Amino acid sequence: VAAGEGTCETLAEAREVAAWAERWRLPLLADPLSGLRCLDAACVIDSYDNLFAREDCPLPRALIRFGRWPLSKRAFNGLAAARPVQVVVDAAETRDFNLMTDLFVPCTPLDLVRAMGDVPAPATNVQGAQEGEGAPRAVAQDAYLARWVALNEAERPRIEAARDAGDGFEGAYLSALLARVPAGSLLFSATSLSVRALDTFLLKPAPGTGDRPLAVLANRGQNGIDGTVSTALGAAQHFAQTTFLTGDFTLLHDLNAL
Repeated sequence: VAAGEGTCETLAEAREVAAWAERWRLPLLADPLSGLRCLDAACVIDSYDNLFAREDCPLPRALIRFGRWPLSKRAFNGLAAARPVQVVVDAAETRDFNLMTDLFVPCTPLDLVRAMGDVPAPATNVQGAQEGEGAPRAVAQDAYLARWVALNEAERPRIEAARDAGDGFEGAYLSALLARVPAGSLLFSATSLSVRALDTFLLKPAPGTGDRPLAVLANRGQNGIDGTVSTALGAAQHFAQTTFLTGDFTLLHDLNAL
């Protein structure tokens, strides 16, 4: 599942989507703007951009895309080359600029998750594999999720090590910043390199530490730089605290907003 921007708007929604993915043994490739990186959930794959750079990246045969394509160009190119069957779930439009949609479901991700609530998930144990016609595929899907989880967990120490890389490295700066952003607050990111650095260094909570609610927003699109400071200031009115991540060019482009 490629979970793009705005997949979940609240922590409760994120937990509901993750429970659905866990039940169906689906890896959630979570864009930093998806609302899913606040979860301490194994099925949430937060280092998917790094994994698509690997030769052994476990490419899918079928893809469910929630909303806009995730930020990662590696993921986009890898999936475009693999050409899985693609189901796009979006309330408004396919937002499909590479003509890869095989089935368009015009609803929100949460609508789809809840609509599948009464559908029994296939068994994944050995006994189930002997009893049910679809069970062997379920066992394979279970192993597929386990592969994504293992690779994702192996990436975490490498990304965390960037915090010790020195003040001259943007990963160290961003990791230090993220460590100080309070739970329940807003993190608003500029586009271009800022949000892509966020894609790499905004990790989900460490296993066993529990969920960490955090709203993460950005202006995406061809003209995403226009009005970035204005949007950040407007969004900040709805939170007790807001952190604005930006580069100098984006800040100067809308400096008059101050």
